[in-house]
Amino acid sequence: TAAHCAGSSITVILGAHNIRKKEDTWQKL
Repeated sequence: TAAHCAGSSITVILGAHNIRKKEDTWQKL
């Protein structure tokens, strides 16, 4: 269960990171 929670946290972090990448792309455009 602890590992599952950690995996969920990592997914959230990666999701936020992807959003930042998209924002950077929009700024470049």
